[in-house]
Amino acid sequence: MIGRLVDGRYEVVDRVARGGMATVYRAVDRRLDRTVAVKVMHPHLADSAEFVARFRR
Repeated sequence: MIGRLVDGRYEVVDRVARGGMATVYRAVDRRLDRTVAVKVMHPHLADSAEFVARFRR
């Protein structure tokens, strides 16, 4: 993910943390020109509607 552009807006700079459900990255919001956190769910959990709902909460 480092170096990638997410949603045409967030440039991923580095990884901050990794947990049981997701990885958190530091990124730069190109529209607002500020640093943000981007949380990305682990792909193997995306198949479960229950996990997706929990992640969104």
